[in-house]
Amino acid sequence: MSNFYICSYGGSGSWMLVNHLEKFGKAHHVHTRKPLNILCEVDGEHFTTKPVADTTGHQVVFIYSEPEWSIHCSDSFSPRHWINIGVDQDAISTRGDYIRDNIDIIKYEEFFDNYHEMQNRNYDILFIRFENMWDNLDKISDYLGVSFDSFPEDKYKDNPKKINRMSVYDNFRDRINNLEPVFKI
Repeated sequence: MSNFYICSYGGSGSWMLVNHLEKFGKAHHVHTRKPLNILCEVDGEHFTTKPVADTTGHQVVFIYSEPEWSIHCSDSFSPRHWINIGVDQDAISTRGDYIRDNIDIIKYEEFFDNYHEMQNRNYDILFIRFENMWDNLDKISDYLGVSFDSFPEDKYKDNPKKINRMSVYDNFRDRINNLEPVFKI
């Protein structure tokens, strides 16, 4: 049986991917901000410190989006979500205030780097850029060994979400714009 660990900072289609992958095995929704170098079991939405005995059949995915996309997602802008991703829930008031203040309290780039820059892991990580996911389903299918024939259609393609860009995320946005939309490390 396959085990999929779908990691993200939220607002990046992680639940959609989890729901699809559950057809092919056990799929875990993970919001651990800083994973260990050894693949560990999951409790709730976080990795524990109990190592997976045999990593065969276990696949880790980090799905991400532009920070502003995540900010505009209703499920990932709430006090409960802040707790899940390790952010002080009292540090953030409203979405409008967060955008206006232009301060990176959520630390999206740090969250991303905790997966992207991690060395000496006993597992690979497949990175998927949410905004480009539908154009790369064949590649994702090859990496994960599952079909995406019944995957939901891209509801944003013909009706793009309007998001406010925040200059505090310019450098991070530039970094992820220069990465392949799907890659494994």
